[in-house]
Amino acid sequence: MIENLITGRKFYWEYLGMMTKTDYREKWERKSSAYFEDGFVLHTKAKVTDEKVLIITEENPKWGINSHEIDNLVREYALEE
Repeated sequence: MIENLITGRKFYWEYLGMMTKTDYREKWERKSSAYFEDGFVLHTKAKVTDEKVLIITEENPKWGINSHEIDNLVREYALEE
């Protein structure tokens, strides 16, 4: 969970690092369903008034994480720059 200390807005972040593994992927599918059933909104569809915002990033099996993407997401959503 990331909280913007100025606005108080909270973001829940899930990093998916092993989606190539069947058991990991199946667990994530159940978990993501629970998030959305609980009223979470995906960050790309969230409005400023949404209180339950879920940010999802995924590891690329060939190249690992995209630190540029992570940096941009932090700046856009958590820092609201």
